[in-house]
Amino acid sequence: MEIVSYVVSGELTHWDSATGIEDSLGRGSVQTITAGTGVWHHELNRQDDWTRFLQIWILPPAKGLPVRYENHQFSKEERENKLLHIVGNTSNKDAVPLHLNQAVNLYVSELTDPSASVTFKLEEGRQAYINNFEGSVTVDGLATLEERDSMEVVGPAKLSFSQDGDQAHFIIIEMPESKEQ
Repeated sequence: MEIVSYVVSGELTHWDSATGIEDSLGRGSVQTITAGTGVWHHELNRQDDWTRFLQIWILPPAKGLPVRYENHQFSKEERENKLLHIVGNTSNKDAVPLHLNQAVNLYVSELTDPSASVTFKLEEGRQAYINNFEGSVTVDGLATLEERDSMEVVGPAKLSFSQDGDQAHFIIIEMPESKEQ
């Protein structure tokens, strides 16, 4: 598997058998793991406060890939009132701090300004899953996603996101369109 974790709040401590590294990740941090040939790993909350994170498991393009672990701390300013590309793929890995071996891209935004909006262009043959972590976000007049709501959109589409309340904090997971129905 290829695994992406995004910390919404609190602190997440990661350890894995491949690197032996133990590190703690705060709000806005992202970690990627290619489990490949095999790795033991765990995520822990070593704090007294709650930790919320989203963990996404993606099938790799092949078995037996080399094990790889990376993380990156993104600042609030990088995602506030803009769309931040947090995880790329092998074709755009030089433009993004983290990448996977699959044809996916992950973006986050935290809308705090009532007049702010961000747009995302979804190409033909691609699909996106949108998950709202906090607050409420309106997606191009199609739907309003409350906290923990998700939706799928199949391209081509140009989507506009705006907050519907005090804030909106969401992720877009963009990938090839599934041909299975």
